[in-house]
Amino acid sequence: MITGLFLDGWAHSELKPDSFFTPWHAVLYSGFVCAAAFSLVPLLTGSGGVVERLGRVARSERVTIAGVAIFGLGAMADLAWHQAVGIEVSNEALLSPTHLLLLIGALLTVTGPARATDDQAKVVSVPVSVSVALAAGVALFFTAYLSPFGRVSAAEFAATQAHTHELGQLGVASFAQLREVWTIAGVVVTTVIVDASLLWVSRRGRPRTGVFAMLLTLLLVMATSLGEFRFGALIPVGLVVGLVADRMYATPLGRDLVVILSMPTIWASFFSILALSGELHWSPALWSGVTVLAGIIGWSMGAMFRTPDRQSPAELV
Repeated sequence: MITGLFLDGWAHSELKPDSFFTPWHAVLYSGFVCAAAFSLVPLLTGSGGVVERLGRVARSERVTIAGVAIFGLGAMADLAWHQAVGIEVSNEALLSPTHLLLLIGALLTVTGPARATDDQAKVVSVPVSVSVALAAGVALFFTAYLSPFGRVSAAEFAATQAHTHELGQLGVASFAQLREVWTIAGVVVTTVIVDASLLWVSRRGRPRTGVFAMLLTLLLVMATSLGEFRFGALIPVGLVVGLVADRMYATPLGRDLVVILSMPTIWASFFSILALSGELHWSPALWSGVTVLAGIIGWSMGAMFRTPDRQSPAELV
């Protein structure tokens, strides 16, 4: 499903001939059919009627089944929308009501394994991190208009000297500022999405080895694909940062440091790639400030969602 989603996004950005019946839609909806078939097995097998069988299904699985139903409804509505309104262009494709309905269904579907984790076990497995990564990937896709990982980066252009109030004047300076603001906003939004997934994993329980590595690697594969992997060198960076985070989590301050340091390291690597190729033209204040800002975002999000220690006094002693 998610592979088809990103292929469809690529087709839109490349202005490929579009309709409801395309190869990328085939990948997307065949993935949906597989997910639907897997999710509906408990309702189609066993004794009793459908309502009785549904009553025996775990609550987390009922939400997944609801997601499958919403996605299917969104697919039918999308076909009707295309016939009535036409094919969306550019950012319209990310804001179309029927596509947002597909977004809701996809999020409920791919987060099934994350919801099914046992609260008592307090262990986050690699498949669960894949589920979280796919959900965050969907969020990155639907905010792709802010993605800093495009084929051309705003950091390749010199820092603007325009002031905010000059935006009312159409011209090169105002456009340069909008380009700069767009990238800063993209860094902030991307950081929040990735940090939210890191926080979910780190606060849910004890992550198994490889959880953070899998999470960050998958996220960077999906994020850099939006720019046809121009920044694909960040994928191994995500793997290394994730492996370090896996080890770091076991230290006394590790749970907080994982969220505070991961994204600044990735953004520093992002700007380093541009610098090594001679294409970084942002001022030091901009690229270093954005990198530090990412760490502040991670720290503040971690502070907001910090959970109390559930260990008893006896366990602490």
